[in-house]
Amino acid sequence: MHMSSYSRCFHLMVSKPLPPARFSELLHDERLTVKVESTVHKAIVIWARAQQTTPDDDTLLDLFKTVRYPLVAREYFESIVANEPLLQGALGAKIFASAFVA
Repeated sequence: MHMSSYSRCFHLMVSKPLPPARFSELLHDERLTVKVESTVHKAIVIWARAQQTTPDDDTLLDLFKTVRYPLVAREYFESIVANEPLLQGALGAKIFASAFVA
């Protein structure tokens, strides 16, 4: 996601709650790029926490699978991603198993 595209997406996400399907559509858009993959992880966490109720595991799985975790800096992964409450339990196991399978 280019920074300007990311900024617009982030502004929309924060100013008007995006429905899960629309947020997923933005994250899956192949035209969007980021300089660091942790940006995508952060956006998903912020979006999920901004919802009135925590999104279900299927929704979160779809969103978190857009993050290319092997490209996330190891220090960030170990200190932030691995400790993210949304990724504890079976959901995190599914995401990380699929992210690190060659």
